[in-house]
Amino acid sequence: MAEGRLSWDEYVAKYGHLRPGTYEIGSSCYAGNPEDYLRPMVRRLDRPATGNSEGAAPWSVRTSNRVSDQLERLDLGVDLGGFERFLRTAIEGRELGKFEVTKNLSAALEALAEFGEAHGISREDISHVRIRDLFELRAARTESVSRTLRRLVGAGREASYVTQATCLPSQIFSEFDLVCFEQCRATPNFVTQKRVRALVDVLLPKAGPIQSLSGKIALAPNADPGFDWIFSNDIAGLVTMYGGANSHMAVRAAELNLPAAIGVGETLFNEIGEAKVIELDCGSRQIRPVFQQGNGEPGCTRLFRHA
Repeated sequence: MAEGRLSWDEYVAKYGHLRPGTYEIGSSCYAGNPEDYLRPMVRRLDRPATGNSEGAAPWSVRTSNRVSDQLERLDLGVDLGGFERFLRTAIEGRELGKFEVTKNLSAALEALAEFGEAHGISREDISHVRIRDLFELRAARTESVSRTLRRLVGAGREASYVTQATCLPSQIFSEFDLVCFEQCRATPNFVTQKRVRALVDVLLPKAGPIQSLSGKIALAPNADPGFDWIFSNDIAGLVTMYGGANSHMAVRAAELNLPAAIGVGETLFNEIGEAKVIELDCGSRQIRPVFQQGNGEPGCTRLFRHA
């Protein structure tokens, strides 16, 4: 786009299948609202890049030497350059794989939404119907499909209420884990060594670009590639409930040199969400809540423990 080799229509066609919540039929895909989802990203092309420059050394000399020593000790038959190329290729391949898979997934969701609309069923309603039941409807008589769909929507909605009211452990190893468990605190993956203090804004389950995040630390339960639109909002930082060191948001935060805490876990995420202002200190691997004192000055109250 910046060099004029890609037109707006080609840009929308290439990235329009992305949506917040990759499997969420209730979320609009980027192509359904390109002006709000994609246009802000194009506007950022006029700004200088803030991430690591192309070809910059990924590690310090000290780290490079230590990695080289370990590679030699393990006798893997690969030097530092080969190891770095492997890491780059693996990360790029993983991102490309997810990008391609979501194209067919998005097309399937849109086809399903059109099917529901033809029978007077909204996106929200059809999201409550099990995929197995939808497959079985292919053999049903045309005149009974609409009636059956409405019945399935009602049953699915009731089941969703039960599901949302049920608390489960983050990891299940046996049936006994469902009887009695304690929510373990996750160890976040911090990106960059930066420290930032800003207002907190929790992304809604079906958040879209209408939610202004400029200058704030965005909190996202599960920020998949469809949440890339948040990076056009000049956010101050990012915190996610789920995700690992190689997750999409960890890769994007590192690319943009954005302070982030990826995969803080459900317990810590909910605690952070209750604060109006937090301090995200990636260098010391700490997240501190900050509240307004009586004199109007912000002050730290306690440390959110993540160990």
